[in-house]
Amino acid sequence: MSSDRVLLALAVVLSVMFIAIVCFRPTGTVDVWWTLEVGDYILAEGDVPRTALWTIEAVRDLPYVCHGWLPALMFSSAANTLGVDAVPGVPTLPPDVTSRGLEFINRHVKGNVLNSYSLGGLLIYFTYPQIRVSMDSRADPYPPAYYAAYQNALYGTTARATRAFVNRHAIDHIIVARRTYERIVRPKLSELSDFRLVYQDELTVVLSRMAGTASGGMRLRLSRPTRSGSSALP
Repeated sequence: MSSDRVLLALAVVLSVMFIAIVCFRPTGTVDVWWTLEVGDYILAEGDVPRTALWTIEAVRDLPYVCHGWLPALMFSSAANTLGVDAVPGVPTLPPDVTSRGLEFINRHVKGNVLNSYSLGGLLIYFTYPQIRVSMDSRADPYPPAYYAAYQNALYGTTARATRAFVNRHAIDHIIVARRTYERIVRPKLSELSDFRLVYQDELTVVLSRMAGTASGGMRLRLSRPTRSGSSALP
């Protein structure tokens, strides 16, 4: 086979692969944002993360073995070179957040956050270090007792577990999917009187603790902090 035919065959294969990625990329992947953040960390620090260092103080120093460091490095390199939209697996419809919601969070929210499971990785990628999440869209790094406390705080039916979690971990904000807010969080608000609704749209709800009652409060922040690339959703 001549070299021209080899090059033509390679071009066809690569074109088919590109079309497949564009047409069949998943729309529900939530941990790809964490993967991108790991890759950025490796590029910046020359080492792999060894703890859940983007989370709140209670869990950020817990040992963690990052088995997926190589794809994380590849994805981050692709995002930095070609843009986030070129990365396989980046959801075409990011879950539970709108561009407006993310812009509000990026401008006005700072501190420790009790967040929906699906939002953890995305909040890390677009808002760290101004925000520290309580869960980063993965379950495996966290001790069972902590994970159970998180689940009860955000998805339980009583306010007692929520109150215990936000006080113990000095939570400044609650950022949840709209459906979680309407079904679970809103009925508990009367017992969480120090939190007030500061933002809502069709997908996202943000509650902030009244100034002086936790570790931070609202702050103004623009764009993706200390990161390269766009602060807008793909």
